[in-house]
Amino acid sequence: MDEAALPEFFMLWQRLANVQLVPEREDVLLWRWSTDGIYSAQSAYRAFFAGQVRAPISEEIWRSRAPYSCKFFAWLASKNRCWTADRLRRRGLPCPSACPLCDQEPETLQHLLLGCVVARETWAWALRCWGREEWLPDPDTDLLEWWTSRACPTAHRRNMWTAIILVFWCIWRHRNDVVFNGAVASHGAIRDKVREEFERWRLAKLFRGTFFVFLDPTVVPWQDGE
Repeated sequence: MDEAALPEFFMLWQRLANVQLVPEREDVLLWRWSTDGIYSAQSAYRAFFAGQVRAPISEEIWRSRAPYSCKFFAWLASKNRCWTADRLRRRGLPCPSACPLCDQEPETLQHLLLGCVVARETWAWALRCWGREEWLPDPDTDLLEWWTSRACPTAHRRNMWTAIILVFWCIWRHRNDVVFNGAVASHGAIRDKVREEFERWRLAKLFRGTFFVFLDPTVVPWQDGE
C-alpha cells in the first residue's frame, strides 16, 4: 500500500467503526443536487455551473436574437477587446491618429460606439425610431453602464437587446470601411447599413413585433406576427 494512502485508510476505518449496516434495509441512491434526491440532466447541468459569476452584460448579449457573429463581436466589445486605435497603440501597431469617424478625439471603443458625434447622430436617429430620445448617451457615458441600464417591458427586451447590438455592429462595420476601404465617414451611411441589415434580420424573424425596430414611428408597414 502506498505510504501516502495509509493515513487515509486508518482515518476512513475510524470514521466507519460505529457504522452499523442493517441487512433488512435496501440501499438507496440519492442525488444530492436536487431537492427530491432524484437525478436529472437539468440538476446536473445546474450543479456543473454552481458558484459561477455571471458577467453583467451576458444576458443582454447571449439572450438577444442577433446572429452569433454579431453576438461574438458584442462580447468582445463588452470586454474592450476590439482593435481600436488605443489597443493597437499599446502593442506598437499602426493605428489611426484620431477617431476615423469624427477625426476629433482619440479612438477608443467607448468613444467609437457612444461618444463620437457620428455615433451620437446614429443613436439620436435610432432612439427617435424607438420613441426613447431620453436614452441618448452623453459623450462620456460609460458603455457597459448605458448598455445594461436600458429598461423596458419584459416582452420587448429581446427586441431591444437585438436592436442595440445591430447599431453597434453597423457602427463598427462602417468604421472598418473607412479605415480599410477609404469610405467617407457618414452618419447617413451607418443609418443605411442599419436599415439594410434590419430588413434581413426582420425577414429571418430575429425581430418580433413593432417595438425597437428601425422604422418611421408614424408608418408601420407590417404588423405583429407577420
